[in-house]
Parts: sequence; C-alpha cells; structure tokens
Amino acid sequence: MEIVRVILDRTNPELEKKPADDDDREELETNEWWKTKKWAIRILYRMFERYGSPGGVTKEYRDFSMWYLTSFSAGALQVVFKIMDSYRKGNFVSDKVMRDGLLYFKVSQGEAEASCRNYNQMRKL
Repeated sequence: MEIVRVILDRTNPELEKKPADDDDREELETNEWWKTKKWAIRILYRMFERYGSPGGVTKEYRDFSMWYLTSFSAGALQVVFKIMDSYRKGNFVSDKVMRDGLLYFKVSQGEAEASCRNYNQMRKL
C-alpha cells in the first residue's frame, strides 16, 4: 500500500502544467504518468471502499481493516488532498484522477461520519 501512496505523492512539473489547448490536454490525459496515477488512486479508492470500514468487512478481514485505518488512511488522505490542492492552484490533474480522488473523499467521509455516530451512540450507553 505504501507504493501506491508514493506513486500518488510524486510530482512531475512538466506534466502538471496547465495545457494550452484541447489537443495538449488529450495528450496529457493519455500520458503514462497520469495513467499510473489513475491506477494508483483507483487501487487506493477500491481498498478503502472494500476494507476501510472494520464494521463492514467479514471477520477474516477485520484485522487488515483496522491496520489500514490506523496505519495507512491518514497518509493516503494527505496525498489525495495534495492532488486536489495542485488542481486548485491551477495545475493539470487528469479527469480520472480527480474523479477517483473525489470518490475516495466521499467514501472516507462517509466512514468518518459513521464512526462519529457510532462513537456518540456508544458514549450514551
């Protein structure tokens, strides 16, 4: 999982410049650099979607889910925020990378809300 985070954390200023026209944009979208980032963020999103919630996994994956949440999810979230911040600053980010980054936020935010609700319910008991 660390390799996924490292791939997403890498920068390439030449390939992150805002394209001048649509042809340049299409060329950047199909560049290996962005394809690699697309697959890395897709893996990150799918792993969190499947294993990010200890209450939503089978017993055999519960330990991995807990490890993922405690050891890896904070670093992964920082990298996704870094990608979104790069886009906010006007740099190019592939549409597919943006889509999967936003999906990661959606899934992880839903888990955080559920955890807070569960925690508050437990405190009432």
